[in-house]
Amino acid sequence: MRMLATQAAPCLYLQAFWDVPQPEARNRITLRWRGRRRSSGRITFLLELDTAAMTLNFNAPAFAAAKVSQDISAPITAASAFAAGDVIFAEEALVSSSFGLMDEEDHEDDCDDDNCGGCREVDEDEKEELDDEDLAAVSPAAAAAFDELNIYCESTDVLGMVDVRKNMLKLFRLYENDSNALQTIFGFKVSAKEAADYLEAAVGLRAAVPTVIPAGLTDDQVAHVIGVLNKYCIPLDDIRGSGLFLYVAKLTHSCTPNCNFTDSGKNIWVTAIKPIAAGETLTVDLYDLTYQPQAERTKSLAEDEATCNCGICAGTLPDKCRAFKCKDAACAGIVHPIKNTFACTACGKMFTNEQVEEVETLEITLPEEIDATSVEELDAAIAASPLHKYHYIFHAALTAMVEEAVEDENLTEADAIAIYRRILDCLEYVIDVPHGEKVSVYNSIAQMNISTGDIPAATEAYTAAYNMAKTCYGADYEETTMFKQLMEHTPTTPEEMMAVYGYELVDETA
Repeated sequence: MRMLATQAAPCLYLQAFWDVPQPEARNRITLRWRGRRRSSGRITFLLELDTAAMTLNFNAPAFAAAKVSQDISAPITAASAFAAGDVIFAEEALVSSSFGLMDEEDHEDDCDDDNCGGCREVDEDEKEELDDEDLAAVSPAAAAAFDELNIYCESTDVLGMVDVRKNMLKLFRLYENDSNALQTIFGFKVSAKEAADYLEAAVGLRAAVPTVIPAGLTDDQVAHVIGVLNKYCIPLDDIRGSGLFLYVAKLTHSCTPNCNFTDSGKNIWVTAIKPIAAGETLTVDLYDLTYQPQAERTKSLAEDEATCNCGICAGTLPDKCRAFKCKDAACAGIVHPIKNTFACTACGKMFTNEQVEEVETLEITLPEEIDATSVEELDAAIAASPLHKYHYIFHAALTAMVEEAVEDENLTEADAIAIYRRILDCLEYVIDVPHGEKVSVYNSIAQMNISTGDIPAATEAYTAAYNMAKTCYGADYEETTMFKQLMEHTPTTPEEMMAVYGYELVDETA
């Protein structure tokens, strides 16, 4: 599963209105799947608080000192009650490495093709290298054989990602220094479906580059290390790479979690987003399944041999991102399926089999038919459809408008605010807990209002962002305190605003 997904950190959307630099680091974790970066379907913003040099700079207990159960072979539970916004524990990666030249977002300055896969990939003169931090964390033998290792790994799917290779070498070095260093990860469950591939890769690695493998490790143990890195590595945006975390990765997945986790540098911390009672299992959305229908959730979990016991997956709660209009013209209620039952949440009227077939067919055909480039055009499509405006298809159309608007110099601030408001309405309806995606949208609404001169509206949006950030990230995180500053002293010009985010507005016409 190449984990996981934190809630998106707030960022700044200004590219359509000013010429601003695009930061290298993005404070967001994106789900990685079988050696390939996978888009989470989240809204993408272009400019955000510069977090490239951030480390954890507030007090948070380490896992061993946290008020949680310590047996990671069982679900991790709260040993005492937590309030929403409490930071439960923080953890530094056991090993971490950059994605190297394979990073999809590694574009040359003049590249406008977002789908190029990474400009550096096509430069055949460049090769993967170990940086100074890598060299300090791998054995001299591994450093000497790194080129040879890459040749073997490039033809081996489960070692195809550069960060996996580097992290593997760093784990080997930990083992060389302490033969008990890997005992915890030897207890991690890896993919049974991929077990043969892991073993084949381990045997081939020993045959091709024997000097990189510590003598005390068996082929089965090397295979297990490869499996752990493929399943549990967490992408870290600040280092443009990934890390292996012993405790965060063992938290229980839920599509309706009670915790959020956030990354900064090589650290991750876990925050309660709702009250948690003593003895309650700590849960996070490991797969970033926000605004995905239940069928897609089930597919994603099955691919990783994982399960979820939340009400949505169990079929006891409605799948709210599948939203349909009640067939009673006099009723404004919304129909959500619970398993195979489609009943109105207001009047209780149920869809017939024919009506269910109608909307399920539309869910297949409508995404290809929507060609809305404005809120007005999308509203016309919604008015003519039995699907409700909160349906995941219409939410996806709104997020697509945001992404396409980056290149649309004709988009006005008012249009942008309207789109963000609609996205926020969807998120507030479907997600009933504080969520980083909402923080991001409030942040963008505030920025657009500053650009139009509506400072009271900007202050209102920053206040909402601050209050939600306190719960999502904790009160002492840099971005939370930044929102507090923006709420209390809202900038009145784009220049003032960009200074708070750590950027300078450059006038290239001067």
